Amino acid sequence: MNFLAGHSFDFNKLIYDGIYYLNRHDMAMLEENKEVQQTKKLLNEMSKVITPEMQAFNKTYLPRVQEFMNNPEQKTLEIDVKFIKIKVYKYLEIQVLRQYYNVPLHIKYDDESIMKRSKMIIQKYLRIKRAGK
Repeated sequence: MNFLAGHSFDFNKLIYDGIYYLNRHDMAMLEENKEVQQTKKLLNEMSKVITPEMQAFNKTYLPRVQEFMNNPEQKTLEIDVKFIKIKVYKYLEIQVLRQYYNVPLHIKYDDESIMKRSKMIIQKYLRIKRAGK
């Protein structure tokens, strides 16, 4: 004890944190988990890359969305997404939701299956006025 105390051993850290022990199997699992986390982080960073295809799609459809939003008579807008990469039309979806975050919108697709989707459907929610308000 005198030796440890004389060499600045932190007994409080030992008491609070304990002594960790991993066998080889657990250590391998930990290292594998770290690699998986790093891969997920890399994929997340890559997903933030905006491709020319995404920019072109948005340049084509954002004006249509703006026109739709400014037209109170139009309640639904359909955008053809057949043969378009998912990442491309999802980017438009994110941009619309960010730009019109204060407007009650619902974005859905004509089919739940990603492979069968052909239309993105943007709907405006109706604001219902309550009696007495």
